[in-house]
Formats: sequence, structure tokens, C-alpha cells
Amino acid sequence: MYSAYGVQPARERVRALDVSVRRFARLLGLEENHLRSSLLGQIRPSHEVRDALTRFFDVPITDLFTPDAIEKPYRIQRTGVVTSELP
Repeated sequence: MYSAYGVQPARERVRALDVSVRRFARLLGLEENHLRSSLLGQIRPSHEVRDALTRFFDVPITDLFTPDAIEKPYRIQRTGVVTSELP
């Protein structure tokens, strides 16, 4: 499994809830695949993911994601392909 940013600390917090990522994403109103990919460090977390998780866990973003994962904002390329890298 490819992981550009490494498995994120938020993943362990979600696992500790003993709930699936699918169910957790639905609970927070987030897109499941984006949340899963963010937790696994495959992509940068979107603004929505960052906000939802910091509110839910009531901790700073730096407790949930590594510096590499949050140093730049998430964005979608104009082609419709999701990316977390800036050109």
C-alpha cells in the first residue's frame, strides 16, 4: 500500500472508537474514500476532514496528522483527478 505521508495519528483514534471508517465518515458527513485515504497518509486531508476530526476529537490538527500531511492544502486538479500535490 502506497503512503506518501505515512499512517496518520488520527487513524489510531478512529480505530479506538471501534467503528468502521465507513460508519465514521457517514457520522461526520464526510466522503468515505477521502477520509480513508487521509487516515492512511495516501493523500492530504481536505479542509472538511481536518475540521470534522478536530471538532470530533477536540484536539489540535497537529495531534491528528503529521506535519508533512498538513503543510500544504488538499486540492482537486481541474481534470477531476484528486491530488494532494501542488504543481
